[in-house]
Amino acid sequence: MRDPYEVLGVQKGASKEEIKRAYFELVKKYHPDKFKDNPLRELAEEKLKEINEAYNILTNNQYSNNKYSTYEETSLYHQVRELIMQDNISQAEILLNQNPRNDAEWFYLMGIIYQKRGWINQAYRYFIEAYNRDPGNYEYRRSKEQFEISLRNYKWSAYKMKAKKIFLYSLHILKNHFLTTVIFLAFMYLYFSLFRGITSQLISGIVICLLYLYGNFSSGRFHAKKRDALSFLEGVLAVAIASLPTIILTILATNYVSLNDKGFLNSHWANVAFRLWNSPFIGVYSYADEIAKAEHSVNVIIITYWITTLFLPVSSWTGYLIGVLEKKELIKLPEYIFLPKKKGQNKKQGKTGKSY
Repeated sequence: MRDPYEVLGVQKGASKEEIKRAYFELVKKYHPDKFKDNPLRELAEEKLKEINEAYNILTNNQYSNNKYSTYEETSLYHQVRELIMQDNISQAEILLNQNPRNDAEWFYLMGIIYQKRGWINQAYRYFIEAYNRDPGNYEYRRSKEQFEISLRNYKWSAYKMKAKKIFLYSLHILKNHFLTTVIFLAFMYLYFSLFRGITSQLISGIVICLLYLYGNFSSGRFHAKKRDALSFLEGVLAVAIASLPTIILTILATNYVSLNDKGFLNSHWANVAFRLWNSPFIGVYSYADEIAKAEHSVNVIIITYWITTLFLPVSSWTGYLIGVLEKKELIKLPEYIFLPKKKGQNKKQGKTGKSY
């Protein structure tokens, strides 16, 4: 590299203000944005690199008359920059770690290395440190500002991706509840044909409730143990979103629960909608209706509504919590498999039938 005073076009012994003024003028002159779609763009970038190196040498007191301008630090940084341009990131990092410095250029180059590795937070800390040590350097300032914009965009994209995963898991929970309801409605006539008495409807209703709770528990546990699973708090938020339709229907239904003179429940669209949405629990609701008729009080119906409303969130949250704890290997529950697996389900088989 040439003498840094010569590169910046100032006399030896020039003041820091003169050096800074000459530096900014040259940066404006050779800035790459002025050479867009210009064959001289690469030459301008090389010239700007030389200007930055010269400015770093003079502002960090690295100039030595005895060594002309082939300083150890300058040659180190030039070599590191060359390695970075060649995508030889590992060797560039080794050189910097073997020659630790306390100047802005060292931190700036380390920031570039970490950025290329994809370690965003570490790279940002190095860029900030380089800028703080030399806020007048255009290259450091521009890199810091561009990185902050990229970091904001990255965080926003991460938030959108997380929100999408939460929403999709909520839809999955709602889909399971909806399919359960549709299947039960399809077989409701058969259900009431088999279970005609109130007691038998209560017993069958309790069994269905237990199966419903186990299904939500297993689903939450399974999703919590997936590789890209949501955190527990994110899972709680997803379950809360999925529970909103049931909670809203419960609030509407409980406000319109009333009995007629004979003790039967008055028909209202809110109660009909609620019971259709929670049709798997119809046996429990029928038993609650009988108790309300005997006591001529709607309290038991309201309590039953809220208990069944809590089935979905409580069972899903519990399953998700257990799954998170199992994923962290804090607890271990046995796996219950009701249907036997096929022989070829766990092992891939070739044409000969042998496992490989």
